[in-house]
Formats: sequence, structure tokens, C-alpha cells
Amino acid sequence: MKNIKLNIYRRGAVSLFVVIFFSLLITVLVVGFVRIAIKDQQAASAQNLSQSAYDSAQAGVEDAKRALVRLNTVCSSGNTGDCTAATNKIDSAICNDPVSDIAVVSEGEGEVKIQQKTGDAASALDQAYTCVTITRNTSDFVGKLTADEAKVIPLVGVGAFNNVKIEWFSTKDLPSNTTTVTLDTSFTKLPEAYETTKPPVMRAHLIQVGASFNADDMNNNSTNSSLFLYPVSGVADTNVNFTWDVPQTATKKPYTVKCSPRLASGGYACSITLPLPNPIEGDLNSRRALLELKTLYNSANYRVTLYNDTTLVKFNNIQPQVDSTGRANSLFRRVQSRLEIVDAYPYPSSEIEVTGNFCKNFSVTDQTGDYKNNCTP
Repeated sequence: MKNIKLNIYRRGAVSLFVVIFFSLLITVLVVGFVRIAIKDQQAASAQNLSQSAYDSAQAGVEDAKRALVRLNTVCSSGNTGDCTAATNKIDSAICNDPVSDIAVVSEGEGEVKIQQKTGDAASALDQAYTCVTITRNTSDFVGKLTADEAKVIPLVGVGAFNNVKIEWFSTKDLPSNTTTVTLDTSFTKLPEAYETTKPPVMRAHLIQVGASFNADDMNNNSTNSSLFLYPVSGVADTNVNFTWDVPQTATKKPYTVKCSPRLASGGYACSITLPLPNPIEGDLNSRRALLELKTLYNSANYRVTLYNDTTLVKFNNIQPQVDSTGRANSLFRRVQSRLEIVDAYPYPSSEIEVTGNFCKNFSVTDQTGDYKNNCTP
């Protein structure tokens, strides 16, 4: 009888231990799942607030666009007083002062509320942009060109300049987790295939005009000149200047530009400073010039800066920069944007651009009656 009772007690202890073990296991699993769910909910909420704060900052950029358009409208109307007042607000370093004429700035917080409608708890995210400033004169002109795309940049500085620096191909143009740039040691011939890690050939086309301009002026090499810049890792051409764009012959080839094979520290792979010819009319302060950039074989981010010898000269209201900070509840996002309100210099790079084949049909005849004058294709 004692042995039987002892076995029963042992079986009861094992069952109790198993129940306690599984209870603890289930508790740990439940607590783990709850923590994961709470963490995911917090991450989703933070992501939602972050996107809302970014949208608020972008709303500030849009109001800055409207403020710049208003400035151009007021100043073109001939009202000097309104133009001066609008210019002073745009150039003010005070938060939201540049947009105060086209947005309602809250008195207490000094911010602009963002709310699309009044119902359906639209104000629950508590969105606003807290600070918007505009810098009209920027130290450079930046952008991105896809393969065979052209961009015309007005060369207008706040002072005299005689050099233009062109930089292109950054880490943004390389595949992910790659900082190595593919380069030829020297130029031999134009390639049939082009690697995505290779900086494109850059075509730099300078156009200068005077107060009066005729189509015949484009035959003057001081008015209309081009350079083809080929990236290499070896010795590059020196004393590169804008020259008349002549047809390629056996003795003519692109100029070579020494580029960096690695972009681990950032910046641009290729860089060249080009001296500018004398203006068509007047002195350096009255220069009227356009720079057309076109990337061949590949795409690239680029940067253009102006110099008077070695002194940096800012662009004069060519690509204003907007600095906008947005808020959603207690989360803030800040963005910086470059604006080009109106493309005032439309300049075609070609009459026809195609990505595939282009065919022309010609007919030859000895019959006068088959000839059609002024026919429409």
C-alpha cells in the first residue's frame, strides 16, 4: 500500500510540473507577441507621423512657389513699392515671412496650419509647417540628366565671372553598395557598350548673345561653341577651352577629363573648370550666356558653379532654394528643394529625337508630273 500511494504522488507531481511549465511557456509567448504587436503599432504610428510631417514640409515648399510667382507678378507690373516690399519679404531670414502674403500664419505659434477640411477629425494629426525660408541666390546649379537629355542653364551671376565649373556623376548614379567608378585610362574610340558605373560623356555647349541677336551670329565661335568631355583615369587634356564645334575627323576627338575612380567620400567623379570667352558686348558684368549640358551614353547628377578667377560667384535668382520644416504632432521633418518656376530659355537640342529606328522614304522619278511642290508628308 505504501508503494502504491508513493507512485500516485509522483504521478501528480509530474502533472503539476507539466502544467506549470506549459503555463509559463504560454505566458512568455503571449508577452512576446504582445510586445511585437505594440512595437509594430508604434513603428506604424511613427511612420505615419513622419510621412505627415514630410507632407507638411512639402506644403511649405508649394507655398514658397506661390510666393515666388507672386513676386514675379508684382515686380513685372511696374509698381516699385510693392515690388520692393515683396522682395524684402522673400529675402527675409525670418521664418514664414516669405509666405506671409499667401498663407495664414498663426499668431501664437508662428506656424501655418495644414488642414484640408473641418470634419471627420481632419485636425487629429495636428499638421503644420513651422518655418519656411527662401534663398534666391544660390552658390550652384544642381540637377540630374538622363541619357541623351539636355538642360539649358542661364549663366547669370550676382557679379562678374569668367570661369564655369562642371561636375558630374555622383554616388546617386551608382548601383547600391557600390562606390567604384569604371573609367578608361585614355580615349581610343567611342564605345559600343557603356557600363552603368561609368560616367557619361558630357557635351557642354556655350551660347553667348548681345543686346541684339541674329541667326547668323551662331556661326561665330565666340557666340556658339561646344566641347565633348570624355572621362578617363589617366592623363587628361590641359588648357581645355570652348572651341568651334567642327565635324569629327581623324584628327579631332573629344577632350579627356580626369575623373576619380572611387566615390567613397562623396562628391562628383568628374570635374573640369572651363574659362569663358569675352562677352559679346560690354564687360563681364553684362554677360548674356547660356550653358547647355547633355549627357551621352549614361545618366548623371551634375553641379555647375561660377567663378571670377578663383572667387565663387553666386547664381542670381536662377534656381532658388527653399528650406521648409514640417510638423505632425511632435514629430518634425525638414526638406530643402531647388525651384525653377518658369523655363524661360526653351532651347531644342534636336528637331527629332527617337529611341528606335528612324526611316525615310525617298522616290526618284524622271517624270515632271510626279513632282509636287510644297507637299505635305
